[in-house]
Amino acid sequence: MTETEDESRYRAADYRVRLFLSVDLSGSTDFKSSSDGEQREHANPKWVRTFEAFYRDFPNILQTRYRNERTAQSGKDICPLLWKAVGDELVFAAG
Repeated sequence: MTETEDESRYRAADYRVRLFLSVDLSGSTDFKSSSDGEQREHANPKWVRTFEAFYRDFPNILQTRYRNERTAQSGKDICPLLWKAVGDELVFAAG
């Protein structure tokens, strides 16, 4: 049996909507080229350790705060997950 045009109008779509959220380190380019950012901490400049801490800590902070803010009205949505890191930017995807 083939679907009529009217019936296909009410069929659920085969796609979904995704929400992308982005966060980055404000002033990171200036920090990297500053004398403070270039100070050595062991083998790497200070800015490298700062970026590593951001990559490591921010996703954990987001997940903790998301969990703490959930209510019964929030539904069963899960916390946005890290999709990719680009330079000093972390991009999360939800949905």
